[in-house]
Amino acid sequence: MSLVSSTLFLLLSLVPASGKSAPLGDCTDCSYTPSTTALCAQHEEREREVLSEAKREFKQVDPRDRRRALKKAAMLTKSHAAAPSRDVAKFLAEGLEDDDLTVREESLELLLEGQHPDETVKALMSAWKQAKKGLDKYKSDLKLTEKYKGQFSKKSTAVFDKIRSFPADLSYAVKLLGSIGALPDKRCEAQLISLLEESLPKANALLDLAAAGGLLNLGSYEGLEAVIEFQEDLASLLTRKKIPARYGQSGSPSVLDLWLSMDRELRETDFDRIALALGEAVQAKGVAKFPGPGLDDAEEWKNWFKEHGATHWKPLPEDVPVLERVPAVPLVEVDISALPK
Repeated sequence: MSLVSSTLFLLLSLVPASGKSAPLGDCTDCSYTPSTTALCAQHEEREREVLSEAKREFKQVDPRDRRRALKKAAMLTKSHAAAPSRDVAKFLAEGLEDDDLTVREESLELLLEGQHPDETVKALMSAWKQAKKGLDKYKSDLKLTEKYKGQFSKKSTAVFDKIRSFPADLSYAVKLLGSIGALPDKRCEAQLISLLEESLPKANALLDLAAAGGLLNLGSYEGLEAVIEFQEDLASLLTRKKIPARYGQSGSPSVLDLWLSMDRELRETDFDRIALALGEAVQAKGVAKFPGPGLDDAEEWKNWFKEHGATHWKPLPEDVPVLERVPAVPLVEVDISALPK
């Protein structure tokens, strides 16, 4: 898959509920620091009214109502974009815990539209923890699925039913990691680095690609260093053929084979994809000479970075939540729309 540029920012206009609405744009009477947001009286009252209404609507059974409630709350920030509210972000974070995938994805997108940075980071950290825990629960059933392929029994049907939601949950987890890579915050960087450090050799390729892409997207010194070290370790394992195929290949791929393919091992094509993105990240800094993209070049990258890294890349600031987002260029996107249900 080639690199696909995408933006995580949706431009929404603030639709007034009635009568005289709060002005669009930045309100000079609202103020923000990393620790405190102080809204003016007009916006504070408006927020109280809209959040109260949105919270009632969010209790509805229909996911469309819950998504509408999240959008309604998110629009509040548009009128004082330089002073995002913690309470709005906290409400949007509730959507990340929803049972419905479309609600979680809506909440994720809305949180990235300039909502309170500290609350957004905390929400995404918590959401990733829950998503990872959910994916881990599939491991034993995915193994059983391989065992039961081609069989029709109560046991096999029960196992197949358990993994039916795996593609959607994995797709959401990949989006979540990409979103974490759009937040220039040390906590996000640390989470992505941790995933890469702990994953080999039994990694899910799609998750590692998402994490590596997120770190390259953040463009920090530590993030780039982590990707280079990951590539060195991956190159070593691939060269020594220490990453066996996770599942057997069928002559005629079935629906189950398609599902299992989303839990695949890392391959040389994944190394190549990361190497290409790494080279592009270096070129973007105006660096003329750097190692090649091959497996044999992985160790040279580490030595190159020791010599040149600090000149062109800086660490992310410590403990300073920032309002800016980094437009994401994901290394991997998971499209499950064509998968049979």
